[in-house]
Amino acid sequence: MSDTRRMPDFNLEIISPPDVNNATVSQVGQNLFSIELNIVMVIRLAAQLAPNMPEPDQITYVDETSPQPGGETAAFKDFVKQHGYSPRTREILVEWVQLQQGGV
Repeated sequence: MSDTRRMPDFNLEIISPPDVNNATVSQVGQNLFSIELNIVMVIRLAAQLAPNMPEPDQITYVDETSPQPGGETAAFKDFVKQHGYSPRTREILVEWVQLQQGGV
């Protein structure tokens, strides 16, 4: 069973209708076809709860590991401030920081 204590409730707002980005059809047998669709839909997730800044002794990823002191802790707090919940793992935090800096 997953631990949902740190995940806020979200309001989902559809910004644009679904659109097929890529479609591939291939025959896999007589009268049988495989269809692969990549569907793109822009949505906005809005937290219903105000973000709670964790106390220094409560800073943990959802996977129960703790960020390293210094830059990682600062980035962790920035993530929580922007999203309203803790990142699941250190890797997700690193990926988010890279996106914030304009990288991939």
